[in-house]
Amino acid sequence: MKNFLTLFLAVLMICTLAVNVSADEEDYLKVEVKDGKLVFTATGDFSTSDWIGVYPADRSDDDYSNSLYWWYLEEEGRTYILPDDAEELSLTSDERILTQVFDAEGKLRPGKFKAIILANGGYAPLDEMEPVYFEIKDYQEAMSRDQVTVDGADKAAVGNNDEITGISENLYPLIGKQIRFWGWYANDKALDKFGVRVDGGEMVYFDKYEDNAVVEHVKGLFNKDEVFASRFEILVDLTEGRHTAQIFAIVGEEEITVWTVNYRCLEVDPTEAPTAEPTAEPTAEPTAAPTDAPTAAPTGNPATDNAPASAAPASTDDAKQSSGESKKNNLVPVFVVIAAVAVIAVVAGIIIAKKKGSKK
Repeated sequence: MKNFLTLFLAVLMICTLAVNVSADEEDYLKVEVKDGKLVFTATGDFSTSDWIGVYPADRSDDDYSNSLYWWYLEEEGRTYILPDDAEELSLTSDERILTQVFDAEGKLRPGKFKAIILANGGYAPLDEMEPVYFEIKDYQEAMSRDQVTVDGADKAAVGNNDEITGISENLYPLIGKQIRFWGWYANDKALDKFGVRVDGGEMVYFDKYEDNAVVEHVKGLFNKDEVFASRFEILVDLTEGRHTAQIFAIVGEEEITVWTVNYRCLEVDPTEAPTAEPTAEPTAEPTAAPTDAPTAAPTGNPATDNAPASAAPASTDDAKQSSGESKKNNLVPVFVVIAAVAVIAVVAGIIIAKKKGSKK
C-alpha cells in the first residue's frame, strides 16, 4: 500500500508539471511588426545556447536548418527590437540579420515569416513549441486601439489595447445602446475608409475621421511627409449574446485587420446570484391558552345578560370522571414499580436458593 501511494503521488507530480509546461508554451515568444520595426519578445528562463531562428513561412516545420537570421537568447527573457538591436545581435550570430531583415534603404523586407526558439544549440524546438507566424508588408503602417465605450463609459483600457481585446464586463443591462470603438490607423500607401464585421457577418463601412494631431505624429514616426492617417469611430448596436467585432482599415481592395474585440451581453444567471444566509426565526414565547368560558343563555334581565361571563364550575359527574381518570393514570406507574420489585425478589430468591444448595 505504501509503495502504491508513493507511485500515485509521483504520477500526480509529473502530470502537474506537464500541464504547467503546456500552459506556458504559448508565452515563450511573441512577434510584432510595430511602427516600422520588428519586435521579438521572449518570455521565460533560457539557456545561453537556446536561440531564435527566423524562416520563410512556408518552410517545413521539421526543417530548422539554414535560417534567414538568428541569435542566441539571454538566460532571462527580454524584448529584441530590430533595427535598434541589430548590431548587438549580429555580434553573437552573423551578418545575416543586417542583410535579411532590411533592404538597402533600411526598411523591413516584406514577406511572410515564422520564428521559433530552438534548444541547446540544436534544431529541436524548445519544449516542442509551435512556430510563431508573422507578416511584414510592403509598406509602413502604425495604429492605435484607444477606447471601447458604451454610453460614454470606458469598457477597456484607455489607449494601448491589445490586438485582440476581451471585455470582461457583462453588458446585458446596456442592450439597446451602441458600443463604440475609437482609435486610428496609418500607413504610407493609401487609406480609403474603415469597416466592421460582427460575428463574421457583412462588412459595414464608416468614413475616415480626420485628425491633424494623428497625421503629424505619423509623419514623425515614419520620417516622411506623405502619410495616410485617420481616426476611426465605429458604432455597433448592442444585442444579446456573445459577439466578436473586427475593425478593418480598407486599403484599395485589401482589408487590414486593425482590432478584434470580444464582448458579451448575457442575461445574468440566477444561479450565480449570492444566496442570503438563512436567519433563525425568533421563537415566540409560549402564552397560556385562553379558556373559553361558556356563555349563559340570556335570562331576559339586562343587568345579568350584559355582565361579564365567568367560568362555570364543572358538574359533579364531570369532576368525578376526571378524578377517576387521574387516579387510573397515577396507578399505572405504581403497578409498574410493584411488578419490578416482585421480579427482583423472585430473582434474588432463586440466587439464594442456589447458593444454599451449593453449600450442601
